[in-house]
Amino acid sequence: MARPPPTLWASRADEADELKAEASDNLRVAYRLSKTRTVATNLDVSAAELNSAFRAARKTLLLAKIDWAVANGDLTEAEAAVLKEEVANATLPGYKAAGCASGLDRASGGERGSGR
Repeated sequence: MARPPPTLWASRADEADELKAEASDNLRVAYRLSKTRTVATNLDVSAAELNSAFRAARKTLLLAKIDWAVANGDLTEAEAAVLKEEVANATLPGYKAAGCASGLDRASGGERGSGR
């Protein structure tokens, strides 16, 4: 296999340097570029533990969102109970949630599955 010309290597190195700089300045870029296994290793946990922690955090955020909607008068206690049961039975994404919608958006005032 022929080796790419030196200019191609320089171009790739420049691109990598730009991505590193952008990732250090922008958390979303860093998250997008990160790998679950690498993040877990850096945190000295397994990938399963990292994913489990993110699932628990997502569940906690959804439940807080439901409670907020009840307190705000956007949901009744009965509606909240139904949603909380759905959250309890949902399989939520772990560390990387790319393209995954929970479908539990009624608590935010949106329609179910609207992605709001």
